[in-house]
Amino acid sequence: QTGQGDPIERYPGEIHQHDGKDHADGDAHGDNARGADIPQEQQQGGKLNMSTVRKNSNHKRVINLTITAVLTAIIAVMAFTPIGFLRIGPLELTLIMIPVIIGAVTQGAVTGAFLGAVFGIVSFIQCFTGSALGAILVSESIAKTFVVCFVPRVLAGLICGLIYKVCSKRDSK
Repeated sequence: QTGQGDPIERYPGEIHQHDGKDHADGDAHGDNARGADIPQEQQQGGKLNMSTVRKNSNHKRVINLTITAVLTAIIAVMAFTPIGFLRIGPLELTLIMIPVIIGAVTQGAVTGAFLGAVFGIVSFIQCFTGSALGAILVSESIAKTFVVCFVPRVLAGLICGLIYKVCSKRDSK
């Protein structure tokens, strides 16, 4: 325990005075419902315990998974609606690479590769549903069409994430 009038930190960033008066949270000095459930090592010195660290780690994972899921949904919507393509004659310019790049930059190279894989699978499916160029590729070989649709898109997401990582490290020096 600290001396009278010395501040202690119960929760990170939360300072209370030990002077017998009401505290910032409205509780008087001593054990209360809120202070009783604080682990002993966290009460002394404001250290974080491992359960708090695990909780923050799980929270971060949930956020990353949610962002990845939203970007995956955006890719699917863009792929199966006219939003994702600019059709100029027989050519189709795609805008679907934008969510892949955003995912690679914000979530990392592995997520970029995953989103690229989603884009590749969607592109492969479109070869059977009305793409003129896709129909020509499928007539040659389905296996080669899959490689042409899938591999470059996975590599594009992976390489975008890696390039961003290298550039951001160099900028921080």
